[in-house]
Amino acid sequence: MASLQKVKVGRQSYYRIVESRRVNGKPRPVPILHLGTADQLLQRLLAHREPQLTVRSYQHGDVAALKAMADRLGLVALMDRHLSLSRRPLSIGTTLLLAAINRAVWPCSKRGWATWAPRPALPPLFTLRPAALPRPSFWDRLEAVSESALEAIEADLPRKVLQALPLTRATLFYDTTHCFTYIASRNERSALAQRGHSKQKRTDLRQCRLALLVARDGQSPL
Repeated sequence: MASLQKVKVGRQSYYRIVESRRVNGKPRPVPILHLGTADQLLQRLLAHREPQLTVRSYQHGDVAALKAMADRLGLVALMDRHLSLSRRPLSIGTTLLLAAINRAVWPCSKRGWATWAPRPALPPLFTLRPAALPRPSFWDRLEAVSESALEAIEADLPRKVLQALPLTRATLFYDTTHCFTYIASRNERSALAQRGHSKQKRTDLRQCRLALLVARDGQSPL
């Protein structure tokens, strides 16, 4: 949260807008905007009674970083190689990458995905028009991913990661966990969610298990 801070330099006092952030693990006031002296600030307020600028802020660094890594691994081409061709502007591999980025950056429901997708960060990075982004029918395209194609992608991707990144396989860490879901008991479309022991004491809900294998270097998932 931003706050107003007074800074004294010599005999003169200045004001600035600061925001508390952690620097090297410790909270520090980081200057956001320098306002000048009290007289200068007063003159600004009197001279501009109406706002002259409209500022909009967009967060795109996380999306850009994930897309850069996907491009480095050739992830879209790797997935499309095992998937059927699409008649739509976006390939199935691209839509799967968009879904993965959403889960990492701004996880939401399937209906909420259509609201997140047209945000300004996506069209420039993926070189596409907002109108080309998949609509709510986006999730229906997952039906085109067969089990055999998924297994082939899962087999090729770790090989690609080991080729592109300097990871050693001398030490690997493997762990499993499970979490409860809100999938209805009568929903027979999900074969993954089953009854079982719940660490969260939610034995009334169906469980899903997750296994993760990571390399010691950087804890990169394999």
